[in-house]
Amino acid sequence: MGLMELSTFLQQAEKTNQRISETEEMSYFKIIQSNNISQKVRKMAMNKIIQNHILFVVSCARKFSSKNNNIADLIQEGILGMETAILKYNINSNVKFLSYAVWYILQRIRKFVDSHSSVIYIRVNQKQAANKITRKMINSNLALESMNLSTDELIEYQNIVNASNVESLN
Repeated sequence: MGLMELSTFLQQAEKTNQRISETEEMSYFKIIQSNNISQKVRKMAMNKIIQNHILFVVSCARKFSSKNNNIADLIQEGILGMETAILKYNINSNVKFLSYAVWYILQRIRKFVDSHSSVIYIRVNQKQAANKITRKMINSNLALESMNLSTDELIEYQNIVNASNVESLN
């Protein structure tokens, strides 16, 4: 999706974004969670909730867009995260849906970014472990050598950092 297509998409989303009330949204959740309603009707209810919050998904996706990550892919991932949140949301809780859904949306987008941000594929759990060490070093102003890591952990951390910084295989 190019910039023109994205701006057209956003304009269309703003035009068709008819805000629904919380009561109406709760009725859609009841439809989705009901077992005796057809799959087609449940999907239409899910789409209404997604359309109601699509601009929030777009704003989350924009924060993670870069030269490596296409905004359209990030929006898609955010919508998939919202679908997960819709299916897991408890309408009897005192939490607003969007407050509940933000974690699922961001989690899905971050996972996509982590898996597509490097030329060399690095498993997500390895990247997260390396990021945790890096954050700990930055927050406590410690040198890598003073982090009490084993030799194997130190070598693995340095390999992950080096592989993450590769921009071309040439």
